[in-house]
Amino acid sequence: IDKSSTDISYKLNKIEKPNYKYWLESSFRYAISDDILLFKSNVFNNNKFIKCEITNQILTEKEVDIDHYEISFKTIFDNFISLNEIKINAELFHESQDKQIIPQLLDSKLNEEFRLYHSSVCKLRAISKSANRSILKKK
Repeated sequence: IDKSSTDISYKLNKIEKPNYKYWLESSFRYAISDDILLFKSNVFNNNKFIKCEITNQILTEKEVDIDHYEISFKTIFDNFISLNEIKINAELFHESQDKQIIPQLLDSKLNEEFRLYHSSVCKLRAISKSANRSILKKK
């Protein structure tokens, strides 16, 4: 013990803090996942192929992404947060558990409220993965 000191504030500042907005978005995306899968199933409804309205490609069920159009998921998410005056912070979530992938909300009703809100305002379409992940992102 030589009575010297070390300033670790810089190093502590570099430690990544939890992104609670991202956690909430992940939880809400998970909340609508069954609805998205049902929409995808209904699009194909005994058809093996559909045509992408963006690329005109003929697609199988494995080749499509489900896209929010006219109003993006981000806008739906932001509007829901604003309308419900949700304060995004650690108090919304259970403590993280081992092997937990999706953050768990303390108020499980919040996921259902978002799911219902999402289904009332969203517009979905099945398009090619390339259209969803690159072509539309460039616009």
